[in-house]
Amino acid sequence: MKSPALAIAILALLAASNLLAQESLPLPARTVAFSADGKLLAIGYGTKEIAGGLLIWDVTKRQTALDSRHDRGVSAVAFSPDSRLIAFSIYDRPPQLLEIARNQVVAVLAEDRRGPLAFSPDGQTLATGCMDKSIPLWDVKGRADRQVLSGAKDRTYGSFTFSPDGSLLLTPCGSAGVYLWDLRTGEPRHILQHGHSFTRSALFSPDDRWIVTGGWDGTTRIWDAASGKERARLSGTGGVDALHYAADSELLAVCAGGKDVLLMKMPLSEPSSDQLAQVRTLLSRFEDDQYDTREVASAELIKLGFVAEAELKRAAAESPSAEVRIRSRRARQSILASQQGGLNGHEGTVWSGVFSPNGTLVASGSDDGTVRLWDVATRAELACIAPAKQ
Repeated sequence: MKSPALAIAILALLAASNLLAQESLPLPARTVAFSADGKLLAIGYGTKEIAGGLLIWDVTKRQTALDSRHDRGVSAVAFSPDSRLIAFSIYDRPPQLLEIARNQVVAVLAEDRRGPLAFSPDGQTLATGCMDKSIPLWDVKGRADRQVLSGAKDRTYGSFTFSPDGSLLLTPCGSAGVYLWDLRTGEPRHILQHGHSFTRSALFSPDDRWIVTGGWDGTTRIWDAASGKERARLSGTGGVDALHYAADSELLAVCAGGKDVLLMKMPLSEPSSDQLAQVRTLLSRFEDDQYDTREVASAELIKLGFVAEAELKRAAAESPSAEVRIRSRRARQSILASQQGGLNGHEGTVWSGVFSPNGTLVASGSDDGTVRLWDVATRAELACIAPAKQ
């Protein structure tokens, strides 16, 4: 029989080995955000079990501007619109508000606040998650709740998004779907669901007309914000963890459980008159007597991509010609199932990918312990930041 002293020594050795193994693992970079002026990049890193922190990186100087270490990881970050403040959440702890210039915490929210957060466009309100599944809207100057949204059937996850005019708020609520809250009434206008699949990502189009959601069912869906009706469903990815949109380039960044950030051309505004004329001309060729002409028209419409989606959907439903309906349906399905170029280089799952305000850069955070900065035009990696080692 082993002696008690030997047993204690073995347990101590195992504990030390486990601690050493944990310390040798990279600390995941789970969340990233650019300041509104594009000069700063915030990185939340670490886990619930292992120490982490908040790193603010100067994009122009390519160096650390602020490094705040904590005994647990940072799960969510959000800059105020004037780039003076940053709100951040530590795992299983209430959010804090940091004044960047002085590197000073100026407020800690109520103990029951957790997880995702977002500033309103005017910077006066901070939306946060809460342990009781509500979404408090906190007055930044008054340091008190101005409104509390209640009735969601699950806790919040991922990230929140205000509409550009500040009247609506999107909150992904896990298996309950994405809630679209009308802040004037305090009630959900729509609940956008991916069946019974988990959802943790949603965003508005720049004109407020459309909503894009990502689910763990492997689809990205586009909804009419006014009616709540689904417009289109893109497939061909894994479960979607994060979405971000660059209005200037009409690119959608999708983080879908892999090591890459997918970049999809996604024009959410109405097509121009020239684009619409081109699509309709190609659709008319679906009735041509020549098979080769019909095949070329199909290929050209698929090449046009999402700009042709609405007209293809209309033709597939309304055309009196069976040939037009079938070809329109197939071309639309090809567009919605296609994956476009990605950003490759991470060695672990990518959890967050965001465009800079001018759309020229993408920052991505990964389980491999790095945040990488990419040039959108060339797809080249410009910088690799390991926040835990800064």
